[in-house]
Amino acid sequence: MAHLTSRQRFHSRRSRRRLFMETLETRTLLAGDLPISLSDPDYVGHLLQAGDGQASDVLGRAVAIDGDLAVIGAPLTNIAGAADAGAVYVYRLLNSSWQQRAKLIALDANANDQFGSSVAIQGATIVVGAPLDDEFGADAGAAYVFVGSDSTWTEDAKLSNAAAGDHFGHAVSVDQDRIVVGSPLDDTSQNNTGSAFIYERNTAGQWPLINQVLA
Repeated sequence: MAHLTSRQRFHSRRSRRRLFMETLETRTLLAGDLPISLSDPDYVGHLLQAGDGQASDVLGRAVAIDGDLAVIGAPLTNIAGAADAGAVYVYRLLNSSWQQRAKLIALDANANDQFGSSVAIQGATIVVGAPLDDEFGADAGAAYVFVGSDSTWTEDAKLSNAAAGDHFGHAVSVDQDRIVVGSPLDDTSQNNTGSAFIYERNTAGQWPLINQVLA
């Protein structure tokens, strides 16, 4: 039986979803995979696109918002020839319009990392998951922390407590000085049982692991 690549499976699902959406009496516009308009007249839709977007970047795979800042993942973006390395775009609401302010990429971006598969933002902190990062083993995964504001963001840390195949970074969340990272194929308890890792920023600005949550 022929096996489809992750990109082929995604596009097959996206094609079916687009066909379904276009049959609805009230249509929803899409930016990549991101719904941007609702039929309710109380809502105003804004189309968010990447200024340098290319075919198959899948902008909108992951989204998060905090106040007037939105972050949108495009995990199949090619970076400097590295296919599917991934990127994240930062938008800010200015004068009733969402404007692209930054494009985030990992300092150690590599092919197939899929950086941007998950995103989270609160205040001056953005967290980005790259569940197929290979630094700690094939598809072990990692999560990146960026700090900054508006158009200026700096990579602050790369987090991982993963082994090969864990997909650490599949889900991320941030609340003040705490970050939670999901690792759904972690084997600590049993094969692929999964776990979540909690990190807390200390007074030195570092992000040490404080707990691993098991089922």
